[in-house]
Amino acid sequence: MLWYLVSLARHWRPNRRDQGAGGAPGPVFVSMVTTYSARTADALREYLLRHYAAEHLSGKVCLFQGRKSRALLAKRHWVTQTEAATTLGLRQGAIAALVARKVLVGQVHPAGLHGRSVGLVSRQSVESLHSDLQTALGVRSTARRLGIQRHAVLDLIHADVLPRAVRTAQGWQIPVRAVQDIEALCSSLPRLSDLASRWVSLCQATRVAGPSGLSMSGLLRLIESGVLRARMAQPEKKLHGIAVSCADLAAVRKEARNQSEPAADWSLHRAARSLFPQRPVKAYVLKRWIRVGLLRARQEGVRTILSAEEIRRFRAEYCLAREAAQALGIARSTLSRWEAQGRITPVYGKRVTAHAGFSLYRREDLRRLRRLRSPPQSKTPPAAAMCGKRHS
Repeated sequence: MLWYLVSLARHWRPNRRDQGAGGAPGPVFVSMVTTYSARTADALREYLLRHYAAEHLSGKVCLFQGRKSRALLAKRHWVTQTEAATTLGLRQGAIAALVARKVLVGQVHPAGLHGRSVGLVSRQSVESLHSDLQTALGVRSTARRLGIQRHAVLDLIHADVLPRAVRTAQGWQIPVRAVQDIEALCSSLPRLSDLASRWVSLCQATRVAGPSGLSMSGLLRLIESGVLRARMAQPEKKLHGIAVSCADLAAVRKEARNQSEPAADWSLHRAARSLFPQRPVKAYVLKRWIRVGLLRARQEGVRTILSAEEIRRFRAEYCLAREAAQALGIARSTLSRWEAQGRITPVYGKRVTAHAGFSLYRREDLRRLRRLRSPPQSKTPPAAAMCGKRHS
């Protein structure tokens, strides 16, 4: 009989008659248990406390209205998002994002149209993350420890190379273990006595591979996987002291260019690096394009997500100034002069949008201007063609 009740609890779907407070099993379901022994009820309570994560259990549920059974709720393996946020010192909306990133273990589901969510989080995962945050490092401390700039640390965070980093009211908090893993990677690399022509520093490699969508985080992942050979040339410079193989770098750049077309949705920071492979932009630039309606995105908790279809549409419809000048066959300075003369107007730029950093052009405008500049084709056949016909 116990097996039957456990199976019923596992596959139970509530309705109005058998739903209790918080969506938990109600009086109709519990009445089936109370007709049997107290041992059966205790076993079902234990099962619900361990495995029932669909909704919140409280003292309003019939099985937990007794003093002893209510005390068991304090030791439950699952806690609410509010309890998790209080323990970690975060706002409640951040918990769903941490579950989505798999930093916390839980079952969270969207509720309503305003970004709210319902669900439970594993108590053990909350306590583990709370322990990590007690000794966590800030962005500046991590940058000094790894020998890189602050923006590079943020790149490592968003690419999950520094896992389990959490954004709090005091800024990003990075677990010490994540920083130690990168330090261990640096220590494990073979030494290189001199930078020969076959090797290039990691700092220079990011500049070379950046237009292909490979930042420092992407290069570090390739080094960890063994795809990109690396050596330690200057240990005192930490990450900037790493040298990578020029031949391997050329190969991964070619593969990155072939994979520039998105196969899945991109985060805002991934799109900033790869939306225009020849010219990475900052994330705040994309936010401005989203704000004026040029780019469409959706919110998943605190994350901004761009769909693969939207990225392909945006690339097909717009381009930056460098590509626009190449398409028209003119210099960049000539393009700026044409803007001042009104011959071409960007959809987004300094002359049409306040505080704009990048000029964005519609490809259809470029095609129209190119047709106007091209000389009209003569209807009289050329002399060479006439000679050819005469001799044929």
